[in-house]
Amino acid sequence: MRILKVVFICSICFLFCAASYADQTDCEKLKDGKPIITVEGTGKTRVVTGKILINAPIEDCWKVISDFDSWPQWSPDLKYHHIIGNADGRAIAISGQKLIFLTVHVPGSVAINEEKKQLIFRQLTDEEVKKYEEQGMKIGKANFTRDVIEDYRLESCGEGTMLIHYMKWDLKIPAPTSIENFASKIAVPEFFKAAKQRIESTKAKD
Repeated sequence: MRILKVVFICSICFLFCAASYADQTDCEKLKDGKPIITVEGTGKTRVVTGKILINAPIEDCWKVISDFDSWPQWSPDLKYHHIIGNADGRAIAISGQKLIFLTVHVPGSVAINEEKKQLIFRQLTDEEVKKYEEQGMKIGKANFTRDVIEDYRLESCGEGTMLIHYMKWDLKIPAPTSIENFASKIAVPEFFKAAKQRIESTKAKD
């Protein structure tokens, strides 16, 4: 029994140390100011994960990231992005992402967690859109996606802050390679760079 306890404790310690090491490794890799982007998935489903190091305290970063309505002011590919009301205990929002020659319209709910420094956007179902439109909200159904989940969170990284973004989208039809490449290789990296520039420039003015 003692041996099992020792093994269990050692395993927990190993996992904790490995997680800490991974965080430190990410901080080192991101010191050049460039985002790290990974893309996974096939067919209609894609998962994009990215990280970037921002040279500002986590609270300064949170002021910008949690201000959902202000994103189009600094993010180059957002046509619109704002909360339009509240229903069923959650914030209802619409987002319009410019992709080459089209705009991807996504209605969703927004959860902003100040304690965890996390913002989560989830696409509304067509039934939810219909329900809220009957309540007087101008929402509109999603035009290209069946489902979208976006998770933005902040973690301390040395004297700076790591912005981590996870996005999973399920398309109604398979997207052309040019659209996929634009979304993952251009739009997402540009968002990270724009967020970094906005936060660091705001900090410099202060």
